[in-house]
Amino acid sequence: MTVTQQASKVTYAGNGQQVEFFVPFVFYQPEDLDVLKIESDGSELLQVLNVDYAVYGGGRNGAVTMTAAPSNQERLVILCGICLWSSRSITAQTILFPPRLTNVGWTV
Repeated sequence: MTVTQQASKVTYAGNGQQVEFFVPFVFYQPEDLDVLKIESDGSELLQVLNVDYAVYGGGRNGAVTMTAAPSNQERLVILCGICLWSSRSITAQTILFPPRLTNVGWTV
């Protein structure tokens, strides 16, 4: 069996005018997305669905529309909360344990 990975994150630079941002990956419900605004000092602000942004579309594509355009010093990050981890073939011998983070990197 093969599990296919899809992009699950997209980042846009604000320009103070653009409010609509294309979502280039599959999602099924507006709640499947997380939207973060990255301030110029690097702080991350989680945006609230139906307050800070709305979601249109779904399935093969869609868009996030912000209620206020991110400034030219801000970035907008759209994440998929349900996307698959990676592409791999699964056989009877495949270890399916999640990786654990160590001080030298990911291990299985």
